[in-house]
Amino acid sequence: MKLESFEVLIEMPKGESRRIHLDYSRTYYADLGPIKNVIPVNEGKMPVAYGFVIGTLIKDEEEESELDAIVYSEKDYKIGDRASAYPIAAIHIKNGDHKIVFVDSGTKEKSWDDIPSDEKDTILKYFGYKSPVKSVGDKDDALNLIKKNLTNRALSIPKKTIIRAQKIK
Repeated sequence: MKLESFEVLIEMPKGESRRIHLDYSRTYYADLGPIKNVIPVNEGKMPVAYGFVIGTLIKDEEEESELDAIVYSEKDYKIGDRASAYPIAAIHIKNGDHKIVFVDSGTKEKSWDDIPSDEKDTILKYFGYKSPVKSVGDKDDALNLIKKNLTNRALSIPKKTIIRAQKIK
């Protein structure tokens, strides 16, 4: 079985305690403060590497943004790293802010069911804290969601990892 890989930009590594996101200007990463102030689950620490699928674009009434990506991996990713990863699941959130679950080539888990249940529970509680998780779809569901949101529009990504504190409005 051939797995289809996609490139994911890591904004917050596993264990990160700060809310780091690529700024809308796409020239630096914004530090939006401690995660625990917004999501107290897992002691306010990111349970997996988190970022977005490069080459996707979701449009809603409020903004345009890339499709969120969770990378379940043994690798220690850093802010700004790019991961070549394989989708294994789609987490559907009630508010529409869905997440694609990926693994990289060094990970022994190849499906959502392979991830230990306590880690799956933490992931679902963490990403479902602000809006409940409706369902978890399989690899085909994840691929459909990615392909539905692919764009030909070139979106820049900074070459250097610059992090700036940002005031929250």
